[in-house]
Amino acid sequence: MLTHNQRSDRTCKQPPKIIVPSEQQFLAELLDRLCKQVNHLESISEI
Repeated sequence: MLTHNQRSDRTCKQPPKIIVPSEQQFLAELLDRLCKQVNHLESISEI
């Protein structure tokens, strides 16, 4: 029964954690944009 209660606690704690992947995805998109901008600036500076 204790293990079942621990599992139910984990399921209760999961919804707040759903925010984290979306933040990671947002940061990943920001990093991707920054990398593209840096590469674009580097290509301009080479010309």
